[in-house]
Amino acid sequence: MGAFKRVIVGVDGSENSLRAVETVKKLLGNGDLAVTLVHVVQPVFDTVGAYGHIDGASLLPMQEERGRTILSDAKGILEKAGVACETQLVIGGRGEEICNLANSGEYDLVVVGRRGLNRIEELLLGSVSSYVVRHSRVPVMVVQ
Repeated sequence: MGAFKRVIVGVDGSENSLRAVETVKKLLGNGDLAVTLVHVVQPVFDTVGAYGHIDGASLLPMQEERGRTILSDAKGILEKAGVACETQLVIGGRGEEICNLANSGEYDLVVVGRRGLNRIEELLLGSVSSYVVRHSRVPVMVVQ
């Protein structure tokens, strides 16, 4: 029996998040692992720029549809390996929502991909994986 029973995997469609899914396949040794794939849609706020007004609320359905596609693709990878998993589409801050789910008491491990931002991008944009490492109460595996 493995040390981890319930794993949450954050997916965003990036190459490294797909590597995280592949890594979870390798962890499945005895098939006793319950996997939840989560994609967090971070809402876009209304903005005005050089191209006019962008209504953030009108973008949310497109973001949600893209999130469902990302979850479906990741689920397909695991299902091809015979792994049943569940998916969750959440709206909010990426790092915060992954940690909220992980810290709910139901999970033993969080697996996320590292985007590979340079230092300036990470300073300006933040890093989801860094946030999760700092705020999760359960172990975190960062895949790069």
